[in-house]
Order: sequence, then structure tokens, then C-alpha cells
Amino acid sequence: MARPPRVPVWLKDDQVVTYFITLCVEHRRPVLDNPPAFRAIQAFCRQNENWLTIAAVAMPDHFHALVCPRKDRDARITQ
Repeated sequence: MARPPRVPVWLKDDQVVTYFITLCVEHRRPVLDNPPAFRAIQAFCRQNENWLTIAAVAMPDHFHALVCPRKDRDARITQ
């Protein structure tokens, strides 16, 4: 599958933004409905150095999160 075209960056590096993201499991299989998967999601949200997780919800077959880039982030992560 070809890579989609890049979206141009319209935001300045110092502008605060918040993203709502949804990640879905392939074929909507309920593989996130277990303690190890939940702990892995928790650890990722807590330990990610470039993103602040404001809120997150893990469902059996998908995951929602409100995230924003940290102020001291590498500018390349939002490009």
C-alpha cells in the first residue's frame, strides 16, 4: 500500500494543540480485553516522553486518547 501524502504543518511550534486519536484493532478483534494489554497501554501513556496523555479509554477492540505534544518535545514529532 502506498504511503499517503504528508499533511502540511500549519501550526507554529509554540502553539498548544490537543489531538483526539482512535486506534482500532484489525478486524475489530477484542484483543485488548485483558490485564496485560491494559497494563501495556497504561505504561505507554505514562512513559511517552514526547506526548502528554490527558485522558484515555481502552475498549476490547479499540483505544481512544486525548493527547498533546509536550512543550520540550522534538519538533519533528508533529510534522
